Amino acid sequence: MQTPIAISEVLDLYQCNCAGLYGAVVATQDGLVLGATTSFGGDTPAATAASLWLHLQEDLSMIQTVAVSEALLWVDHGVWYLGRLENRHLLLAYTKSPTGLAH
Repeated sequence: MQTPIAISEVLDLYQCNCAGLYGAVVATQDGLVLGATTSFGGDTPAATAASLWLHLQEDLSMIQTVAVSEALLWVDHGVWYLGRLENRHLLLAYTKSPTGLAH
């Protein structure tokens, strides 16, 4: 039988194998940390994931009712990803672009 691996260990493995991945966190929809890379330690990334998730749903629904499943946000030096996992937990990840993104 294989020894279970912690969520944070899995995320750290992804970070080691994907040079552009700056950090990631798996959080509950209440903003509690379930696991995070070292660079996304603490409560702030998990709280941010929960807040973004809630506000994306609410704000977009003011225009038209939506059920967001994933979101990508392009910023000057990378891309943010926010998605809901099968168990309703959230994954927030940030990938840095070494040269920045063209506008």
